[in-house]
Amino acid sequence: RAFMLKNKDKMDAVVGTGDEVAMTVMGIAMNAGIRVPDEIAFAGCDGISFSANPFMPLTTIASPHEAIGQAAFKLLHTQIKRKNTVITPKMQLTFKPELVVRKSTVS
Repeated sequence: RAFMLKNKDKMDAVVGTGDEVAMTVMGIAMNAGIRVPDEIAFAGCDGISFSANPFMPLTTIASPHEAIGQAAFKLLHTQIKRKNTVITPKMQLTFKPELVVRKSTVS
């Protein structure tokens, strides 16, 4: 809290490593009297359902959880079905996240 109050004029935005982190820090800032997003904007990464809370909806980079789960199942199922199939460290799947803009970054 003290750090935020001391440095709020030096910060435009805070991006948390996850939505929960961003929401926690945003709550501390709001309790310290910092106006979100007018003084400092906040965003997180995950896209958890709670980030859409009505109190202060958090901007987030939402991971496509369902697509990731389906791909993991498909790879595991293939590996079980074909016992000689090996998933190598070189295998790489790419998933497109979605930027969900909410009130924590836009007034």
